[in-house]
Amino acid sequence: MNWGSGALAYVLLGILAALLQEFAIAPRILARQDLALWHTAGTAAYAAQWLCALVVLWKSALSPSATS
Repeated sequence: MNWGSGALAYVLLGILAALLQEFAIAPRILARQDLALWHTAGTAAYAAQWLCALVVLWKSALSPSATS
């Protein structure tokens, strides 16, 4: 697991955040269950996806195979 110096773990975390948002958070927002809580959770999951994507971009740009 040396792809991008461990970037694969962040890809999997981003996918997990997307699945969590799609199948656990979004249905509760649509059902109007405790909107403040679930909107906060959805925002956190969306931010986690972006953070994972930025880490993957950063790690893949700094990997030795990207420069050659």
